[in-house]
Amino acid sequence: MKVRMHFQTKKFLTAEDLVWMFKRGLENLKESEEYVNELNVFPVPDGDTGTNLVLTMQAVVDDIDSLDNLDMRTVAAAISQASLMGARGNSGVILSQIFRGICEVIQDKEAIDSQILGQALDRARDISYKAVMKPVEGTMLTVIKDVAGAASIYSNDSVDLVELLVQLVDEAERSVQETINLLPVLKEAGVVDAGGVGLLAILRGFLDVVRGEKELVRREKVGVLSRVSPTAEDVEESLEYRYCTEFVIKGEKIDLDHLKEEVNRLGDCALVVGSPNTAKVHVHTNEPHAVLGCALKEGSLHNITINNMDDQASERAKKLASKEVKEVKELGVLAVCSGEGLREIFLSLGADGIVNGGQTMNPSTKDILDTVEKVSARSIFILPNNKNIILTAEQAGKVSDKKMVVIPTKSIAQGISAILSFNQEMDVEENRKSMLEAMERVKSGEITFAIRDSESKIGKITRHDVIGICNGEIRAIGRDLVETSLHLIGSMVGEEDEILTIYKGEGSSDEDTELLADRIKKLYPHLEVELHEGGQPLYPYLFSLE
Repeated sequence: MKVRMHFQTKKFLTAEDLVWMFKRGLENLKESEEYVNELNVFPVPDGDTGTNLVLTMQAVVDDIDSLDNLDMRTVAAAISQASLMGARGNSGVILSQIFRGICEVIQDKEAIDSQILGQALDRARDISYKAVMKPVEGTMLTVIKDVAGAASIYSNDSVDLVELLVQLVDEAERSVQETINLLPVLKEAGVVDAGGVGLLAILRGFLDVVRGEKELVRREKVGVLSRVSPTAEDVEESLEYRYCTEFVIKGEKIDLDHLKEEVNRLGDCALVVGSPNTAKVHVHTNEPHAVLGCALKEGSLHNITINNMDDQASERAKKLASKEVKEVKELGVLAVCSGEGLREIFLSLGADGIVNGGQTMNPSTKDILDTVEKVSARSIFILPNNKNIILTAEQAGKVSDKKMVVIPTKSIAQGISAILSFNQEMDVEENRKSMLEAMERVKSGEITFAIRDSESKIGKITRHDVIGICNGEIRAIGRDLVETSLHLIGSMVGEEDEILTIYKGEGSSDEDTELLADRIKKLYPHLEVELHEGGQPLYPYLFSLE
């Protein structure tokens, strides 16, 4: 049965109306997600604009759906904060700034009329343009600018909100259709702007709610689509910067202007938004490790996501990329690890090479030297990430023609902490000291299974027992994977700790991992819990606490 809100006209929007509008906006956007992905050719043809917008909207809806108090200030604050923290990709961050501008105007209002909505859209336009360091017309920025312009013309005391939103959606559709004529790359591809289409889908959802529609309305897609997806050649030739890097910074006095300058210097599509206490950073870069290094000076990092934007390119594009001639740089980093997830993490953080190895799979001196020779750098830092590999790495350093500096990391957690502190702008000695200090700041935890009966300081170990180890010391013994993991974490956590990172390995199920993460959040609400797919053998879980 179709359910309707019983009004044909509407003079005011309440906080509860806003909640419904965002829910419908998300539903409408999901209907267009794949189509928006197909349209995505700018700023890079990585086909994820629709997904990024959906994830950003989903973060908002999840947050406002859990609110007990639906007054305007509470709802506006939740929308602004959730969209900032949940923003994904260039389009998601811009969308979060559109919402931020709207919320800044409506937060102290009891209800929203057409004039207030017009003012809110003006503010949304100003803040979203300000967030982008190099605004480009023919994008979703143009669409919000045109919508705000239409609102300034049509909004007044006598205009009904349904009538106003009809005008705004019509203007948004006209603006989206015009993007193909404003941006040459869209004209060449025969498509309209993906972000603009996504924004239009959201606005249409808003209108449906104001009209009283509670059932999803299906519409024809907007825009021309003569080429569904870019070719591998398009991706390879157009990607000047490969890694889409984004994260949240939490601090006390984040210098947003300085951080913007530093991030912009390291790539393009740079966005740094938020407040002196919480900021969202997005940038396309070839040096995600350098971006993270700059950000660490401002506060602690959370929700780090680094995506290789040409992962979906064809095999031919990958082969061409592998043949690129690399310039010899001053400094490089080589890490030892096993597990595809850990390998990708180290590479995304700036490692120039990976030696496959770990517990019971110690690489030889030759294995390390062979990888060192492939790294185009004059000085190379080695992260053994296991106490049994440190000596082998040091031996390799003695016979290599290149200068090798072994950072004696004994765990994956120490290795990741060390590489996060690596800075290409510093010299060898400065980096050595920084990486040594960083590795000592992290607590490392490991969960594995006993292969034989034995004794320990905390009790008898039976074959197949689950063992929890912290910094080389056995802290927990049990038969249940989740319970033993919780026992280990309990022995590690201190009041000063802020972030617990879980690396999921072989031998752990998704169900156990979800249960473990939920239990940790309830037991230690002060901890930020991050989960990564490590894929490491022998260790169902690796933990990093800092």
